[in-house]
Amino acid sequence: MNPASHISVFVVNDYREKQGDPLPASWAEYRMAALEAYGNSGFVTQFQSDVGINRSIDGSFKGPVPPGRYLVFAHASDRGSSAFSLLKLPLMVLQTWL
Repeated sequence: MNPASHISVFVVNDYREKQGDPLPASWAEYRMAALEAYGNSGFVTQFQSDVGINRSIDGSFKGPVPPGRYLVFAHASDRGSSAFSLLKLPLMVLQTWL
């Protein structure tokens, strides 16, 4: 499988009480739980993979995110959304999506 370039990557708050609780199965499920937990959709930030003139098309993205526990997922209009993944951060995101 080739790396996914110019894909939106979303970082959202992890509403789950325990890290071992099941991850949401869909954006709709996440959004309903986040609305209940936070009163909003839980968005923290959004990145795009392989931004600008990138000589290495590898699906990478990076950017600052406050320390905390988050869920992350990718979305492309022609591919749909990925599954949610847990992300615990001391300072920064740098991840490759395939």
